[in-house]
Amino acid sequence: MYIIADRPKEIQPEKLPPRRERRVEQLELYRRFKKLKKRIKGCDLPVDFDNDSCTSVGNFASIESFKRGIGFLEQIKGSLTLKKGANSMFGAPEMIDYQVDALLAGYSRIEHTEQLRFDPGYLKVKGIKSFPSEKCFRDLYSQMEEGHLAELEGLNLWLIKQKSLWEGPCSVSLDYDDTVITLHGQQELGEVGYNPRYHGRPSLKVKVCFISGTDEVLSAQIYGGKTHSNGGFLEFHNACEAKLPHNYVLKRVRLDKGFFDEVNFQYFEESTSEYICKAPLKENLKRVALDISDWEEISKRHSVAERTLILPSWSKPRRFIFIREKMDQNGQLLLPGLYKYQAIVTNIEEETPLEIWQDYNRRARIEGTIEELKDGFACEQMSQHEIRRNLAFMGVKLIAYNLHNFFKKALLPDHAKGWKIKTLRMDFLRVPGNIVGNGRYRRIRLAGNRALMALVEAVKANLERFLWQWSYCLIYQEA
Repeated sequence: MYIIADRPKEIQPEKLPPRRERRVEQLELYRRFKKLKKRIKGCDLPVDFDNDSCTSVGNFASIESFKRGIGFLEQIKGSLTLKKGANSMFGAPEMIDYQVDALLAGYSRIEHTEQLRFDPGYLKVKGIKSFPSEKCFRDLYSQMEEGHLAELEGLNLWLIKQKSLWEGPCSVSLDYDDTVITLHGQQELGEVGYNPRYHGRPSLKVKVCFISGTDEVLSAQIYGGKTHSNGGFLEFHNACEAKLPHNYVLKRVRLDKGFFDEVNFQYFEESTSEYICKAPLKENLKRVALDISDWEEISKRHSVAERTLILPSWSKPRRFIFIREKMDQNGQLLLPGLYKYQAIVTNIEEETPLEIWQDYNRRARIEGTIEELKDGFACEQMSQHEIRRNLAFMGVKLIAYNLHNFFKKALLPDHAKGWKIKTLRMDFLRVPGNIVGNGRYRRIRLAGNRALMALVEAVKANLERFLWQWSYCLIYQEA
């Protein structure tokens, strides 16, 4: 017996609503639209693109005044020998000046310079009618040779020298560190070495030298990603020491544990230079730290001690400072006996263990300065395939960093001298405004913000004081 199943009914398309129902839906949609339009009434203002005086960097005029006061553009023209084509609208010195402006304003990528290109207020402050395109900047870096890189470095050293003339003679320390820059794609010198964040990615190793106390970048050198922290260090140090201005006297060097090597210590001892270097706490030093009984308590959590030790491969004993710190968890001290240890080696005999440790801790500022270079000036962005172009762009970034550092120390009020570049941009530089008037009658019109008004007035007063002091510096320089 066969059962014949019912044939499935053909699926009929849904019927469209009648015209009246569609009309009701359209009326309801229109009523909702009118309700929303009424809600935003008074806010959705019409926009006209005809303002030829507004700018996103309302206080850039202060930085431009400072640059002109120290003769920044004139120095570029006198030191940079790169010549553009006869039909070029912009010369190489002017383009370096514009690139520094863009970096100070926060436009760290080459393509971001287009923001200043179409900023009429900025053009009015600079006294120019046009600004180079992104392609012009890329062509500039592609034309730079080894000699031009040395000229950019010379411009950076000139900035440091000018600041040293203004501050006067002093003794300084040199802080050394290195950092890993991860690359994207195949680039020259890129190697798969130690990369704490992106394992297995090609990278570059950058050694950096800072002048302690002034936060200036004295030099930066790029190496392949496989280069050890200590690789080529003494050559780098000799080059950095030779770059110090004449009225900066080198007092000591402070090193991370990546530079822990007796060869380095012997060099500094023979040259009668002081050094403080953190020691990697390997098994032999760890045993010494655990056997110490005469700890000197300096706080509720920290104790210090010292020993004179000779390591197995060393030729002579040296002074070690040991630091013991009580470990905690969620702010609560744990049971006695749970400690974290550090070790520091030094050739300084006249200072106490506490003073040695405190002096080394001042080196911790270098980590924040490296982050400032990375986040504030994009020094970790190596987007060019050729290392020569990357070095050229990084050289300009270092110039911009040292210029902003000089500007802060010279013109900002005391409470703002320690500002990071992001704070400086947000609270002072990147303030919208209007540049009104022409010629000597130009003025800047900003919003009525009392805090901003006090800051701008302080900067203007400090600029007058700086120019008076700078006149004495120029007389001394000419003499």
